[in-house]
Amino acid sequence: MLETFKKIIYSLILLGSRETQGQNNNVPYVSQSLDISKYKGEYSKFQFEGYIYGSNDIIGNSGAAFVLSQHQLNKKFIKSYNTGTADAYIKNKWNKYTIIENLDPKTSILFLGIFFNGNNTLFFDDFSLCLIDRNNNKIRIPLRNADFENNNLNDWGLNRVSNDQYAKLSLDESVFLSGTHSLKLESVQKDLESKSSKKYGENVNAGKYVEVNGVKIYYEVYGNGEPLLLLHGNGESINSFRNQISELANHFFVIALDTRGQGKSTENGDKFNYDLFAQDVNEFLKSLNIKKANILGWSDGGNTALTLALRFPEKINKLAVFGANLFNNETSIEKEVNLQLMSQVRAMESDEISKNSVKYRLKKLLLEEPNLDPKELSSIHIPVLVMAGEKDVIKKNHTELIAKSIPNSKLKIFKNAGHYVPQEDYKQFNQIVIDFFKN
Repeated sequence: MLETFKKIIYSLILLGSRETQGQNNNVPYVSQSLDISKYKGEYSKFQFEGYIYGSNDIIGNSGAAFVLSQHQLNKKFIKSYNTGTADAYIKNKWNKYTIIENLDPKTSILFLGIFFNGNNTLFFDDFSLCLIDRNNNKIRIPLRNADFENNNLNDWGLNRVSNDQYAKLSLDESVFLSGTHSLKLESVQKDLESKSSKKYGENVNAGKYVEVNGVKIYYEVYGNGEPLLLLHGNGESINSFRNQISELANHFFVIALDTRGQGKSTENGDKFNYDLFAQDVNEFLKSLNIKKANILGWSDGGNTALTLALRFPEKINKLAVFGANLFNNETSIEKEVNLQLMSQVRAMESDEISKNSVKYRLKKLLLEEPNLDPKELSSIHIPVLVMAGEKDVIKKNHTELIAKSIPNSKLKIFKNAGHYVPQEDYKQFNQIVIDFFKN
């Protein structure tokens, strides 16, 4: 679950440090460092804020977050904070985002800036940083080119990989909050996808619709052999499996669908829940005259797949899930993730985003579901592969609990990895999945 947030949250940990380049090199970020060692011990809090403007071409779950990371003088990491993702509802207006947190007395260096993911164009302006003492007195700490009126952008540098591949950074005179310029970030991630991957979810030659449970489910098929159904995560689409489909199609009859209300599939206003999604999958397989299929579910798709295995076990031959969860509490999901989600839900409510909107209901789904008892999993007797990243938004102990609760299961934890292994380490991921389903 939680595809929108993973790249932001788990890249905060080493923002600006040497380790970031190795561990999170496909996450674009813009940052600058600030030496505050002369203020050590005098101030107990900091306040970092700025403004974001989203243009009309925001796509899907694209967004950005302001981030600040505290380090000791030798750049040893202390702690990071973030504003939460500025999502698609920021379109065509300036929104202010603020981080107010405790300043660690050991902090000598602050790394602060922006994380940026997805396919979109965003504008940023008027950053500011204050230190706050115990009497709530503030002192403003000058940032370099905080209003972007200086033509030299060297003070705000893209990480090396971003600069080469993922984003374009420039000053803009057409959209600004104050002065005459803002910082413009343009994602070019779409341009990096191969021609073959671009068509997934948009391939008229492979795509069809089928009506189930009062909605139209869009799906695409590739390859030949034993059926393998792919179920994507929250707010995603068929294209999230762009690094899997062509390889899997060499071995299986791959069926990738858009879950109701997501991608190209329609929805009818019913409350989103995994039981409903599982019913959709059951009826979908019936409509294709597929009696039994292998299933690969990622994140929310894994939650749906586990629910399907409980409610309609006769439909599954083998099951592989990545980044799934049984319930949402402090034992299963990282605390920061839920704080992010609750912040987003509150922001949407205060911005009068319709509670009937798909975006709002999908975020609520993440907070309220699933609600599976680990004891229920003992009834699953098909072969199951349970996977997650070692640094996933799903806690490692929770993934181990899922595997332990299923009698005939295997567990695979990807070391030093997060929630996006199917895209970031797809070669290893694909081979493990293929070996599981073929053997």
